[in-house]
Amino acid sequence: MRKSVKTTGGLSQEAAQEIIGRDSFLGLGESREVFGISPSNGEMKRIYRVPFTEEELEGRSDTHILALVFPISPSRAARKDVRNRRYLHHILYEECLKWEGMELFMQDCGPRWVLLYKKAKHHLHTWEEQLELLEANEKVPPASVLLCIAIEYAIVTGRILFEGSCIRCRDTINGGSIVISNYGREYKALPYCDDYKGFVGIATEIVPD
Repeated sequence: MRKSVKTTGGLSQEAAQEIIGRDSFLGLGESREVFGISPSNGEMKRIYRVPFTEEELEGRSDTHILALVFPISPSRAARKDVRNRRYLHHILYEECLKWEGMELFMQDCGPRWVLLYKKAKHHLHTWEEQLELLEANEKVPPASVLLCIAIEYAIVTGRILFEGSCIRCRDTINGGSIVISNYGREYKALPYCDDYKGFVGIATEIVPD
């Protein structure tokens, strides 16, 4: 039987990993391995404890990923590890989006802990309808968070998040929401009309209490 791991200041990384499961956890060690992250003292204070409770993590190992995210651009990720380029090729060279401007989307990427739903939700709805369907404790993450978690998860576990899916993010470009798609194991970013009701879901993360 697992000992109680409740604390007033959040959970330790070890306790959080035990609760949600090793295959659904991406912590500081994985960020260092994949992206070469070296947090400052100030950043370490912010990420030292996981801001979710045992109750919030319990039973989510099959549906969510608990990940530590940092403000890292796709170009930096590709420079760090050649394996990243396999998943980032279209993101890095999609001229119509001028995706080198991705740096603009990184300002609120982290460092922070994210409890991300593993699949797209609420297909066949417009952007506004999807937002109305969110639970009170859910919000839509930016594209940068989705990409960092997806790439890290693929390299660490060998599994592909959102494979065969199109998923809306919080960011917008050219008047439409940014959609991250994955077909053939490569991630692409495309602007979609917000009124589109096709098979495009929405990304969601849990907001800690």
